[in-house]
Amino acid sequence: LKPEDGVVLTPDIWNAIDYLDGINHGRLFALFLHPVHRAVRMLAQQKEEDPIGIGRLGTLEEYARSKYLEANWMVRHLAGVPKSDTPNANDLAVAKEVMRTKFIVGMVPYKDGSLKRIEEYLGWVYPKGGVNCRQRAIADATAAEMSNVKEGSPGWVALAKANDLDIKLYEYANHLFFAQKDMFV
Repeated sequence: LKPEDGVVLTPDIWNAIDYLDGINHGRLFALFLHPVHRAVRMLAQQKEEDPIGIGRLGTLEEYARSKYLEANWMVRHLAGVPKSDTPNANDLAVAKEVMRTKFIVGMVPYKDGSLKRIEEYLGWVYPKGGVNCRQRAIADATAAEMSNVKEGSPGWVALAKANDLDIKLYEYANHLFFAQKDMFV
């Protein structure tokens, strides 16, 4: 990347949003993963980091009831809700508005199309030989991000209940993903 490309990579969206003022223009881009799959990935990561504490949790249901679960993380993050507060319907509305007005939405299940959007938005072109390599890398990464927890299983249900606002936000993100396709024709 060159400085004139104007790309900012950050996990802190509020710093990026603050940067996008009347002088600096742009859009944020994010790939959204289903909240249950995200929670399962976070559990696996946390178990590696803390095998004695969180590692003792035996089931996804126990994790969903534990202090370790970051419930409704997407809503909390997009609406700027402190960890000490519980996100609510108003926070969900704020998160949806932030997503609608600030983001080009990408979806992990449609990662290839999502990345094509950002490439088109930024005017990036892959060299001819790089396309196949890119597609293999995307397929491998997408498979790794999707957990093997079955929808409707007790673990899925418990995590979905704990992340009810994030589920609604994810469904809205999916709606925006398809609504934004007209921006990339």
